[in-house]
Amino acid sequence: MFGTRVLVGTPVELVSMLCCSYKPKTSGCQEAREHGMTRTTNLDEELSPRLKKVLFTIISEYVNQGRPVSSKSLSLEITPDLSPATVRRAMHELTELGYLAQPHTSAGRVPTDKGLRTFVRSLGDSNTGVDNAHSQMLAQLDRVNPGEHRSWQDVVRLLSSLSYQAALVVTPAMSEALLRQLRFVPCGGNLLLAVVVTKEGLVHNAYVESREPLCESELERIHNYLGGLIEGKSLDEIRRILRAELEDARALSDNLRQQATVLGAAAIESSVGTAAEVVVEGRSRLVAQPELKDHLETLMRVLEEKSLLLELLDRAAATDKGPMVLIGDEGGSAFEGCAIISAPFGPDAGGGRVGVIGPSRMNYRTLVPLIALSAERLSRLLDKGDK
Repeated sequence: MFGTRVLVGTPVELVSMLCCSYKPKTSGCQEAREHGMTRTTNLDEELSPRLKKVLFTIISEYVNQGRPVSSKSLSLEITPDLSPATVRRAMHELTELGYLAQPHTSAGRVPTDKGLRTFVRSLGDSNTGVDNAHSQMLAQLDRVNPGEHRSWQDVVRLLSSLSYQAALVVTPAMSEALLRQLRFVPCGGNLLLAVVVTKEGLVHNAYVESREPLCESELERIHNYLGGLIEGKSLDEIRRILRAELEDARALSDNLRQQATVLGAAAIESSVGTAAEVVVEGRSRLVAQPELKDHLETLMRVLEEKSLLLELLDRAAATDKGPMVLIGDEGGSAFEGCAIISAPFGPDAGGGRVGVIGPSRMNYRTLVPLIALSAERLSRLLDKGDK
């Protein structure tokens, strides 16, 4: 199972794989420092293979055990490759460089946020690290109905159970969606229920009022007229089209066409204002993390209000199109001791965002590919609804 306590393979196998088979990427791999975010790419050039090996082994042990790693226990893991004296010198050098910290004089070392970022960058963007059992469980995402809030709750519950972390989804914003249909349902008198449906399956309802009661045949003509104007276009595009159509209808004194454009514009305006929603599940998993006990109150407030979280994820979406990891102060003071792994999904990775939140001591090796694969499956789902 995914979690903060179990890595796939032993620490020695993990380190050997990272240090021996890693090939840095060179295209689109800059670290977005101006946004304060960690992209899962290039290794820090100042570290030699020996220092990387020691650092990654310490991180592996720390993630597994949750306590400082001593040079003695580390020597047992990586000898005979490196002598105990070499290990001690490497740990001292990594501490001087800021990749490790020593909580107490007699204690071992723990990775700093800088050290964890280096480890994350070594992992790359692959989603092939998800085992078959969890990959099959992610097939449940194929049944998501993007128009239902309950479906997004099911998504984050599934991810929380697989990752043992709190999980989140930022739903696609209506203003970015392409429209499939706009219909009006009579509710008595001049009142109509406008039903806006996007190609991805998002649905928004709003009440609008016509100038006079409309019969069934008039509504059908309005539906046919608007259908030719709006299908396959974004809500922002449709607003501009309807403004031009309204001016033309007024010039021609076309009463029904005027009614159609006014009603269509009213329905669209109510939908464009529908912002992306943040759905979070698994807060109780954060309470169980001892590393977060001093930051829990602030973190819970952020998750409840969601505005800061949405702002951070919006910045992530603007920075790159692949998985993004924020560790510690990259997310601001409210996320001290925490980490967020997220990835975009939807058309051109611009529909929404999915991810997990947990302590900085989380299992990045399994969680980064888990989130990448989740985003991939949600993208395929929305793409399917677009056809």
